[in-house]
Amino acid sequence: TLFMDEQLYPTEGIIGGFCNWNRESDVPLGYYFWAGVATVGAACRYNFFIDRNTDTLRLNHYFVLVGNKATGKSTALDASLEVLAHLNHQCWSWKPGRPLPPLTDPHPFHIRALPEDTNQETLVRQLANRVDVMDDGSKIHVDSTGFFGLDELATFLGRDTWAISKRVPFLTRIYGGDKPYTYHTQKGGKIT
Repeated sequence: TLFMDEQLYPTEGIIGGFCNWNRESDVPLGYYFWAGVATVGAACRYNFFIDRNTDTLRLNHYFVLVGNKATGKSTALDASLEVLAHLNHQCWSWKPGRPLPPLTDPHPFHIRALPEDTNQETLVRQLANRVDVMDDGSKIHVDSTGFFGLDELATFLGRDTWAISKRVPFLTRIYGGDKPYTYHTQKGGKIT
């Protein structure tokens, strides 16, 4: 049974199913709803869009769960990451807890969960845009998308110079850029 303030959340469809799957917990249903929206957006990556003739609308979601301590914000995020890990397992035969296969392995449906504690080079390496060759010789474009799920806003904003002054402008630049972003490393060369 839904409480009066929970009547607005769906009980059917993908997000409704996600909410129903988590309904028995003490976490507010709103947290699960928004975690479900982010999960759908991450699973769709850049494959689905609305063509509005003048521009393209993609399923990009940025959300912050706000609430008191120990109300379940991290629990909702963990449920989202669990679903994404299962999608990777179903589509790519990767299992949580195992090391990731080499980047050269074909994985067109992989949803990249980006590491929480990261720097600019790590993000560029994780999001590197490339073309993979499948077993049948066909080539597939692996897009530069990822799910950046942080359980604390303070982790995102951080205390170091990179997090405070450079992370948001960097993410904005690579997201909005029409041309490839190139990062030059000291020893590893150029990453696009």
